[in-house]
Amino acid sequence: MIIKFKDLKNLQNKKTVYTTGCFDILHKGHIKRLKKIKEVFPKHKLVIGLQQDKRIREGKGFDRPIENQDERMELVDSIKYVDFVFLCPLFQRKSVTLSILEVLRPDNFITVDKLWEKHKDKLKKTNTKLIFQRYYPYQSTTKIIDKIVTQKRLKTFIDIISKDKNPEPNPKVIMLVGLSGAGKTTISKTIQDQNPNYITLNRDLIESFFDDLISDDFLSNNRMVGKIRRQLVNNLLQKGYSLILDFCHVESHIRKHYEKLCKKHKSTLLKIYVTCDEAILMKRLNQRDTKTGKRFTKLYGFQKKIFTPDKFDFTVDTSQYLKTKEEQD
Repeated sequence: MIIKFKDLKNLQNKKTVYTTGCFDILHKGHIKRLKKIKEVFPKHKLVIGLQQDKRIREGKGFDRPIENQDERMELVDSIKYVDFVFLCPLFQRKSVTLSILEVLRPDNFITVDKLWEKHKDKLKKTNTKLIFQRYYPYQSTTKIIDKIVTQKRLKTFIDIISKDKNPEPNPKVIMLVGLSGAGKTTISKTIQDQNPNYITLNRDLIESFFDDLISDDFLSNNRMVGKIRRQLVNNLLQKGYSLILDFCHVESHIRKHYEKLCKKHKSTLLKIYVTCDEAILMKRLNQRDTKTGKRFTKLYGFQKKIFTPDKFDFTVDTSQYLKTKEEQD
């Protein structure tokens, strides 16, 4: 039942349990959360405080919520586990939730925010018990939005990078693995010059495409870039394209993931370990440090520590390719 904030006083004498949220784009996580509350408190009335559009915009950005507060109210009210839902007022000088608890005085307040730990004493004055509920970060409206947007970008990306290329009946994957500056880009260009059917998927290509579409925070997240790469590999292999994967370092469990992808699409996987003379490598990294302002030389120690050049089909030494004309003479 949809009620108003002033009606909460009428529920003071009833057994109630309270929780709050945005409930923007209902998903499995929302339903699981409310179902669990009702299972633990079957004889209590479940009261939901719905956050206003203005409050959500302040916390999540101008493009949220997706559904306006009236639509969200109706959707939450239609959930069978919910007994009452109301729109949270906008208090300026006081915590909205504390103000609500003072009026409603529920038996329990359910939250996933550990920051409420510091308000335990204030909650005692309202005879409300604080209960923390498990939070599932992978079940969220933000994740759903990211998935929709990412899938759309990936489709555009695939269309762009596969333009004017002819898929092969038996796609091949060449995985170039090695330290930053070891010459993987040089090898990649050589392969692509010899066989234009190959598509090179390195971090620079992914970042250059997404640069105008997503934030630096997104691009600096290695896991997110890795996720995009895996989805691209899966989609491009499915379409029959041959790929070159350029990695600074790949741990064994990540390599196994790509091995499974190649097996799934019946494509040949060739793993090549790219190395070069350490003096040449350090010289290249120092040049990068000077040019970009980043500390590639510091990254070298980290990469070398975690990287184990085992179980590769070939090892290619690029020292000769990376020497300047003067050094070659």
